[in-house]
Amino acid sequence: MIARHTFTILVAAVLALGLVGCDTLDVEPEQSIPEEEAFTSVTDAEAALNGAYDGLQLPGNYGGFPVVAADFQSGNSSFSGSFSTWSAAQSFNITSTHGPSLTVWDDHYDVILRLNTIIARASEVPDISSADLDRITGEAQFLRALMYFDLVRWFAQPYNIGGTNDQLGVPLTLEPLRTLEQATDSEFTDQPRATVDAVYSQIYTDLNDAVSKLGGISNRNRGSGTAAQALRAKVNLYTGDYQGAIDDAEAVIGSGDMSLVESVSSIYASVSETNTEIIFSVANNEIDNSGTNDFPSAFYLPSDFGGRGDINPTSDLISLYETSDERGLGQASAPNSGDFLIYAYGGAPWTNKWSDSNFGDDAIVLRGAEMYLIAAEAIARSDYAAREDDAEDYLNTVRTRAGASSVNTSSQQDLIDAVLLERRLELAFEGDYRHDLVRTGSPMRTTVQGDPQRILPIPQTEIEINSEISEDDQNPGY
Repeated sequence: MIARHTFTILVAAVLALGLVGCDTLDVEPEQSIPEEEAFTSVTDAEAALNGAYDGLQLPGNYGGFPVVAADFQSGNSSFSGSFSTWSAAQSFNITSTHGPSLTVWDDHYDVILRLNTIIARASEVPDISSADLDRITGEAQFLRALMYFDLVRWFAQPYNIGGTNDQLGVPLTLEPLRTLEQATDSEFTDQPRATVDAVYSQIYTDLNDAVSKLGGISNRNRGSGTAAQALRAKVNLYTGDYQGAIDDAEAVIGSGDMSLVESVSSIYASVSETNTEIIFSVANNEIDNSGTNDFPSAFYLPSDFGGRGDINPTSDLISLYETSDERGLGQASAPNSGDFLIYAYGGAPWTNKWSDSNFGDDAIVLRGAEMYLIAAEAIARSDYAAREDDAEDYLNTVRTRAGASSVNTSSQQDLIDAVLLERRLELAFEGDYRHDLVRTGSPMRTTVQGDPQRILPIPQTEIEINSEISEDDQNPGY
């Protein structure tokens, strides 16, 4: 599941039901609840849950490499910084000892360990109400589904729609870690790679439970029934359950919990609990990430404005935006989150999606425009004859909001292609485009369909320490 030496390092934090040793979330996580005293109250369980949310900010989760690599691997952006491991990822020339790949693996399982404990032990709280139990475990299951969805997309071959899915996925660990001894017990720590089918089945189990347990959005930095349904809509798109994707996406659109903001630029001017387009985002503030080299804003901001200036939008992406499109290249001469989403400065293009010089931008995970595009794509793929107009309406709602022209497609494939292009334009720099290319079998920056390095390697340390994973279980090409 996770290399045993790393497992041992993490176990103290997990047993404490806390988190990493720094303040990195807009909630109050508890870092020092001993195992024997844990979960004696709802407050204890909530503190543990806050610790899991905090883990989403780790550099291998939504605080670094995965968010930016998904765009510079896919051709939306270009990395020109000094990190050789990031340059290797951009050129698809990495090995099984690749540091960022290990970080993605470890940081996701770090959060999963915390969540397993919460899901298994929240019911032990004396006199916990059914409402509190559902809320705490429902949020934890939403987050666990998100973590496994990320892992299976980074480390496994894509879901084979309409076929078998016995290709190797990632280890499924669902049991809580209760004692320090378990951290060095191979029967607990060493688990094989589950199949892709099994991983997606677990994702569905957790999301179905979360949808049934949770209500609407009350805090856009927390899991909710609406967020779980939105994530399930996206998962359905990956597994080819297009009717399920339509049902879930349309339910979210019609829920009243979410509405598109009037101007596309205002999505990023106010990524906060009051932004009606945000379904779920990872909270950050100016204290959390100030001075860090891990947070995406550090890489996307020019050095004159406090960033590293390592990542720029590509001319290929910029050329796809219409002149009237607010998501395209504007005339701003400095970062401004309320301006055009791409601006020119110092002879280079930059993105306003990550423009906070104190690195306080929330990381958007799910938002309303994607629900419109999921509905449009799923209809185009499965119900084109009956609902072509509906699919185009969903697509054009997103386009015209940004100032782009409406499209009028002439065939089913044209409509599918138009939606996929719109996903690239609308969701650029949000860490998603690389996954779209993998799931559709489309070429990436320097790879073609079937290239083994389109997915990350299983970390070499995992293979060396985990008795249930051998070199034969490594992804092809590593």
